[in-house]
Amino acid sequence: MTSRLAAASLLAPHGFRAMAASLWRHRIAAGAWPRLGLLTGLLLALAAVLLTASLVKADTDPRKRYGLIVYAQDYKYTARLDYAKKDANLAMEMFLNAFQIPPANITRKENPSAGEMRRILGGTDAVGEAARAITAEDAEFYVYVIAHGSKERDPVNQAMRPYLLGIESDPQNLADSGYGLDELMAGLKAAHDQIFPRGKVRIFLESCFSGGFSEGELVTGTSSPALSGPIQEIRATSDWLSVVGASGPDEVAYWDINRNDSVFTSMLAQGLSGRADGSVNGQADGRITYAELKSFLHTKVPTRVSQLREGKTQTPSVVVADLGEVLLDFGATPPVLPTVRAWEKSDEKRITYITRQPIEGLAPPARRTLLDRIRREQRNCLYGCEPLSVKVSQIEESLAECKSELLNYRAALAEKDIGLVAFTNDTCVCCELKAEAKACTDSGDIGSSACQCLGSDQCLASFAAKAAPVDDGCDKLFTEAVDAARKSQKLKPLEDFERDNAACAKGRPVAEARQQLCSSAASQADGDLAAMRRFVEGMGGCDEAAGLQRRIAALDSTKTCSQAWAAVGEIDDDGLDQFLREHGDCRDEIAAAKARLSDRLKATIAISEQSQALSEYEQSATVLTRFLDRFKNALAYEDRRDLEDRITRIEDKRQLQACTQGFTAARLGRTSSALRAFAEKNSGCAEAAEARSLAAEAEKSEVCASAWEVVGKSNSVRNFVRFRSEHGDCTREIALAESKMNDVAASCTRFADEQAARGNIMGAAIYVRGCLADFQDVEPYSGTLRQRLATFESVQEQQSASAPPAPAPAPATYQQATAAYPNPSPPAAGDPCGDQSAIAAVAAYYDDLDHGNANSAYQRWSRSNRSSRLLRAIRQVGDARISNVSQPYCNGGSATVNFDAQVRGAGSRRWEPYAMEAQLVLGDGTWWIEKLKSR
Repeated sequence: MTSRLAAASLLAPHGFRAMAASLWRHRIAAGAWPRLGLLTGLLLALAAVLLTASLVKADTDPRKRYGLIVYAQDYKYTARLDYAKKDANLAMEMFLNAFQIPPANITRKENPSAGEMRRILGGTDAVGEAARAITAEDAEFYVYVIAHGSKERDPVNQAMRPYLLGIESDPQNLADSGYGLDELMAGLKAAHDQIFPRGKVRIFLESCFSGGFSEGELVTGTSSPALSGPIQEIRATSDWLSVVGASGPDEVAYWDINRNDSVFTSMLAQGLSGRADGSVNGQADGRITYAELKSFLHTKVPTRVSQLREGKTQTPSVVVADLGEVLLDFGATPPVLPTVRAWEKSDEKRITYITRQPIEGLAPPARRTLLDRIRREQRNCLYGCEPLSVKVSQIEESLAECKSELLNYRAALAEKDIGLVAFTNDTCVCCELKAEAKACTDSGDIGSSACQCLGSDQCLASFAAKAAPVDDGCDKLFTEAVDAARKSQKLKPLEDFERDNAACAKGRPVAEARQQLCSSAASQADGDLAAMRRFVEGMGGCDEAAGLQRRIAALDSTKTCSQAWAAVGEIDDDGLDQFLREHGDCRDEIAAAKARLSDRLKATIAISEQSQALSEYEQSATVLTRFLDRFKNALAYEDRRDLEDRITRIEDKRQLQACTQGFTAARLGRTSSALRAFAEKNSGCAEAAEARSLAAEAEKSEVCASAWEVVGKSNSVRNFVRFRSEHGDCTREIALAESKMNDVAASCTRFADEQAARGNIMGAAIYVRGCLADFQDVEPYSGTLRQRLATFESVQEQQSASAPPAPAPAPATYQQATAAYPNPSPPAAGDPCGDQSAIAAVAAYYDDLDHGNANSAYQRWSRSNRSSRLLRAIRQVGDARISNVSQPYCNGGSATVNFDAQVRGAGSRRWEPYAMEAQLVLGDGTWWIEKLKSR
């Protein structure tokens, strides 16, 4: 018998494998083993088990299988694929548990650009990097792509060309930024032809569920993988390629909003877990062909999509040369996919819970509510839905009985038969109005108020009110248990709730909460070895624990603790962090790693404290923050809290320092903009209020300074007076104006006094009159000048009384000259030098300069020497004063006047002293300045 079995296995492995699996599954039900005899039965059983185990993958060596998972999630120019990583994890489970691909042969690429897709998967006549790792000529290459898919019209042939989108692809310019589906097929064909010509390529395209193409624009929530075109062309001549896509060429694909993944990937995983086996002819043989997978997907995916979005459909594409080809051969034991089992178990628990809800004792409204809930569950049910239909029939039947009893009560009342009321009450099934009917029969009078109530709708309202649920505190206990389980990442709080509060647990969705906790914790633990270990330890009852345990074992088998620790090195902080996260069970090495981590922590704190001592708070906080970010999962709770407290204290100091330094800089600037910017940017600083106050003062000061800047350059007394009246609150500038007016008034009185001291009383009086015109009504200057003018006029009157008769009138030419160019002190007729009129001419010139009268000063020069350069030079003078004036020489036509001068340029505050000599000539009875030079 044994030899025949062996021969059969060599001649027809697939057929005998099916036979052995069938015998193994039905060994007890068929009653075959007892009839074969004990020894023969044991041998056959052993042979069946051994052959089933050895022939599950007899046609392909698992070591020759390679997997590549490419998924894009964080898109730059279109919607983010929120569930891409979860789908990639489910694809990883299919690769590991269904197709039995060794972990070392699986490559994952997250968030690739279109260029990176082209580099990894290949392009036109180019082999991708992932395929270059394949060494066997008969290898099987499994590719799972999860990305946005779209299409764009080819400008050359006007055909719609399909693309996969990398994270930086622009949906509006796919020709330049996308990865063409034809490039993908060409790259895989090149890899097959050059590296594994006797092998196969199996592609799964989940290029959908978060972006779609509609009228040229990407639409959030859908996508269009477009499997026609290049794929169809290759299929006609190639038996090495198969493609399973999320939807048809002109369809969009959807995600499952209840499970947070794509409908296609979810149903594909369920089909590969064994559900697709027998979906074509109902004969399960431990193998899944492409025809069976296609039939399963075409049934379940559209059904699930219609449940999620009414009126929508989605039909996956299965492109393969031979639909009878076997995709998965699992023998007697279907592959264990933890995520799929978790969904199935959750659905089963939810259906079991809802179908076990008691009907007895529920009022018709409560029964109808339960009926609506079960019907909603029916609309979302895919597997194990028969109990829901049975429950619906039971509730509908009970509602009919309730209605019949109500009619019986009312019929008895109509016939005025109290005995019939009692009979109906004794035989009731629904018994909705049992208490009311008893009150009627107890009264013994069919016309009593109790009987009349029984025949009205008031009894129903009363019953419904009494049947209203009462808060028994169970919701609070349940919520607390769920929160405790979530915080501790353990199922124990939920288990304690079920054990200690059995009555409350019956009416609460404990199974749903448990599954949500399991799914959330498993997703967070994914990729982190230490987190996976914590999950298995605290949530070992979850369906996901088995898969994570296998992954932990696979990771442990690839690297020993000593090798991992030796690879860390002496100063590799990144390696130390990774070792602490991934090798929590390496006791000796973990102890050494924690000791090194403790040393690193002490050194980091010391560096931080040194920076604090130098008031470099930002550097101090940065050192601690980087250390905390790197080792936050490895540090002990106390150390982590200590670092956080230190960082908080340093940040407070840094903020205080920033406030002080910023305020100091803004205050030194004394500009309103700097002070106001500081106050707005640092509103939390104590100095902000003072900065706002100083900003208001500075703004006021800036307005004053701006107004004074124009006035101060004019050297005009009238401008000073107007500024003082218009800007009375500009204290500093008012003081400057007063100082200017004091200087002008002092110059007036000083020069007039000098002229008077030299006996030129008339010149002094004329000069004072000119000054008084500027200071008109400006006290106290006008009063002082009037007194001075009165004094000079009094002296003039005295001189006039004792003076000889007035000389003859000046010639006409002289009168014309003095009219055009008035002179403070005209020369006397016949004796131009006697009255020092040359000195008065020089004084008048400098008075013009002092009052900003450039044109008048310009006219006092000899006409033969006047030029534009002279006028520019005169206009550059802001103020000019003279003193110690003398006239050493004078004759009938020329004169020399010596004096000391102080000159200040326009816009300058600096006075320059000069010892000057003025040479004058007499023309038309008027003294003209011929030359000015330094003595």
